[in-house]
Amino acid sequence: MQYDWRLLANHENIRTLTEYVERSRMFTMAYLIFVGTGACTFVTAPITVPILDIVLASNVTRPKKLPHSSEFFLDLEKYYYILLVITWIGYFVSCTTVIAVDTIYFAMLQHSCGRPKEIELVKTDDALGLTITDNGAGYAFIKRIKEGSVIDRIKVIEVGDHIERINLTSLVGRRHFEVARMLKDIPKGSTFTLRLVEPQKNGFGSIGPRGDPKKGKKVGYGSGKETLRFKADGSTQIIEQIDDAAALGVEKINTILESFMGISDTELATQIWELAEGKCNSIDFAEAIDNSDLEDFGFTDEFVIELWGAITDARAGRHR
Repeated sequence: MQYDWRLLANHENIRTLTEYVERSRMFTMAYLIFVGTGACTFVTAPITVPILDIVLASNVTRPKKLPHSSEFFLDLEKYYYILLVITWIGYFVSCTTVIAVDTIYFAMLQHSCGRPKEIELVKTDDALGLTITDNGAGYAFIKRIKEGSVIDRIKVIEVGDHIERINLTSLVGRRHFEVARMLKDIPKGSTFTLRLVEPQKNGFGSIGPRGDPKKGKKVGYGSGKETLRFKADGSTQIIEQIDDAAALGVEKINTILESFMGISDTELATQIWELAEGKCNSIDFAEAIDNSDLEDFGFTDEFVIELWGAITDARAGRHR
């Protein structure tokens, strides 16, 4: 515990922990008000009618009821208010327990989702050396770090880190190419702050495919030639391994993208290759880009022509 405290006892981590505690406190207050109001309304409902009878001087006799049907094996009319207080105490203890457990669970989720890291960087090169992808649900993360790049020299940045924020701009809910474009738009020589969330590394450490102890042979888990892809709408698709021409084309497009954006992005390169399917010339290819979500990148005509040249070369096998 002392080692962990010394490891995290700096300004940024303390500020992050304070932020998580504040979120937990706000959730606790809101949850307490909601549950408390509902419980008080429910348990005081049985005495509303007797109070109104006293205030309005009504002579109507009504049976006394508890908030819920229960049996104490006592005379309800004689010991009504004593039993009502006992019922209230039971509700209070139950609600307090539920609120305490739920708020502790919420606070635990805040602290166990990952280790936050804030790094101040100086963009000394146009290319940061990152390959970014996302899970299709609005969370972009680092897929690969190019050896010898700007990011590679910062050892606290690791593959798998979720890119949560650039400066004060939240990136939650954005696709990976949007994050790549924002990193590209940062002027060379400027200083920016990158907030990352490092996932728990021991969450799946002991999880693996189980074999049948009664059988000696291993169970097969597929051919290894299929890829699980996450789409923008959150759905998934299993695709066969792409052919050699497509692989060469995607690799060349990715190289061109890295020179243009400063960030390697295999998924974006694959998307560009798929847009070129069925296109016979650069004009149709440019129209396909303009009609897709890649229009926001603002690719120049020269850049589109360069992409088209790489695609036609890959189709003809000139990269082999």
